[in-house]
Amino acid sequence: MIKFSFVLIVKLLILIYFLILLFLNYKQNRSPKLVRAKAKKLIKKEIERLSIQNKNISWRFTEKNGSWAELKNGRYFINFGKKAVENTIKHELYHIYRGDCDNHGKGIHNWIRIKLILYPFLFEFRAKLYASYGVKF
Repeated sequence: MIKFSFVLIVKLLILIYFLILLFLNYKQNRSPKLVRAKAKKLIKKEIERLSIQNKNISWRFTEKNGSWAELKNGRYFINFGKKAVENTIKHELYHIYRGDCDNHGKGIHNWIRIKLILYPFLFEFRAKLYASYGVKF
């Protein structure tokens, strides 16, 4: 009989989590490339689906590779990078819907809690899950 240690079980769970995240990333990036002509229509549709019409949201295309959403001075900004696909709209708007972009406080403890724990293990996971399958949680 194999005796499992707590550390081994945690390592296996982390490995499983990252494999699921890798699959969700693959699934999300299989949608068509995001083009400016369709972006406005898709953004409006997704804003209505998430019922976030009351949020002040602006968006733009950038020359950077990644895409991100942020909150500055009470306004949400979505930056779509060169590699953005149509599901990126769902992903970034879901971050706004869940409040992932909102100010979570200042100081090193909040930075560690948000950037090192919640962002990679919760915020990204649920945004990818929503963008790929439409699952909200």
